[in-house]
Amino acid sequence: MKLTAKIRAEYLDQILKGKKRFEYRQLESITLTDELGRKVSCRIEGITPLSPRYNKKIRAKYPHVPWDDNLRIYEIAIKPILSQS
Repeated sequence: MKLTAKIRAEYLDQILKGKKRFEYRQLESITLTDELGRKVSCRIEGITPLSPRYNKKIRAKYPHVPWDDNLRIYEIAIKPILSQS
């Protein structure tokens, strides 16, 4: 998954020079799509990076997921956004 964001040139310059190491954003939602084509939007309630030890446990628990060994796993707390019809 990739996140894309617009940023002011001065902040990007600071990041490229190693002077700025953190970026602060508000994340509204994530859309999840399953193999049947169903889509559900969920509110993001929190994001936590997993420790290397827990990373191994998650990979073992979900072996069918094509995990990239070069990327860290994040736990994303979500809540479905139920449409009001």
